[in-house]
Amino acid sequence: MLVSLALRCFVWFRVSLRFVPTIAAKAADTMHIVAIGWLYVALMMAITETSIVAGVLTLVLYGLLPVAIILYISGSKQRKRKREAEQAARHATAEQQTGTAQEKEIS
Repeated sequence: MLVSLALRCFVWFRVSLRFVPTIAAKAADTMHIVAIGWLYVALMMAITETSIVAGVLTLVLYGLLPVAIILYISGSKQRKRKREAEQAARHATAEQQTGTAQEKEIS
């Protein structure tokens, strides 16, 4: 019985490894759902405060600020990839322009 259970777990683990890239691609969506959930919790905390000032401070300090920091940090890889792609495109364009300039000089 125990061997059968261990074998099933091993097979499940091997099969689930096939879906790791799909799961990683959906991780960004999951992060947004968590952020929305946390903002909802912070909003409910802010609503229950006794004064408007305390409610606004609770919403900003417990909700908006931490979520903004976490989303900024989690998006750094995407910003880096985008920046590198733009630099590669500019480099390729510069090489093409240099190549056409050299061809004009030769002819």
